[in-house]
Amino acid sequence: MAKTLTKNLSIDYTVLGNRLTGYINFYDKNTDPLIVVLDLPASTGLYGYGMNAGMLNTKGIEFSARYAVIYRPRDRFIWNIGVNGAALKSRYDHFGAALAGVNKNLLDDKSLIRYKDGYSPDDIWAVRSLGIDPATGKEIFLKVNGQQTFDYSTDDIVRVGNSRPAVEGVINNSVSYKGLVASIALRYRYGGDLFNTVLFEKVENISIEGLKENQDKRALYERWKNPGDISQFKSISSTSTSPASSRFLQDDDVLIGESISLGWQFMQQYSPWIKKLRAQSLGITLYANDIFRWATTLNERGIDYPFSRNVSLKVSASF
Repeated sequence: MAKTLTKNLSIDYTVLGNRLTGYINFYDKNTDPLIVVLDLPASTGLYGYGMNAGMLNTKGIEFSARYAVIYRPRDRFIWNIGVNGAALKSRYDHFGAALAGVNKNLLDDKSLIRYKDGYSPDDIWAVRSLGIDPATGKEIFLKVNGQQTFDYSTDDIVRVGNSRPAVEGVINNSVSYKGLVASIALRYRYGGDLFNTVLFEKVENISIEGLKENQDKRALYERWKNPGDISQFKSISSTSTSPASSRFLQDDDVLIGESISLGWQFMQQYSPWIKKLRAQSLGITLYANDIFRWATTLNERGIDYPFSRNVSLKVSASF
């Protein structure tokens, strides 16, 4: 049975005449022993089974701050800005050789994860790449000893990145002036790495039959073609399978327009015409959720679970 011990240190603050409020929470969480779920062959009829092995230590910080730039309730004018976020790092330990067989299976399955002491569950494992050789169009790999080679070897697989962002959270900005109410919430993620499967599966590792179908345009226009070309991808005429390497690893920084709203609240004491409707108040608000997404990677979600943009109009009244 897994046991988890969490230590916390929290600081809540209210300063500058209550205009700046927030908190900072530091935590240290140890799970020992750790329950690792291992996959089983489909023929068994089971997805997997759990075993106690090693431990996982997670250290992190959570924070939130809100500042009232303008706070004049009598004038019905309030402007708040705020930010919240979290950052954490996790590390395995006490595995020893207990999961050597599991790591061997992960290697055989070409998985990008490993269970190793001193490393994170968010680490990405692959062979380091120096890119495409302009003279030959072949990929240059970097061996563990630092030597350059054209030959790929699983013995040279090392940690090449981490999918966990350095910090992520939400930035808020809200304004209320007279009857006007506007707000925007931007979700941000900064500092993580992404193994771009679109580049790996739909730009390079395309079958001969797949070449006859519609493909990512980068599969044709950004390939190596002639000696001297500086390119991220090898020649489209190459039939060899591209192995997982750091060449497909990219910075995963994202800014999302998570929630944007703009509305007007009509109150009877400020809008006499509301009396004609026999209402106390009337509100009209336009909402836009996930309306834009800026990212450092050009990736796709697929037709089964696409990025969605939602726009709605809400009308409310009280009598």
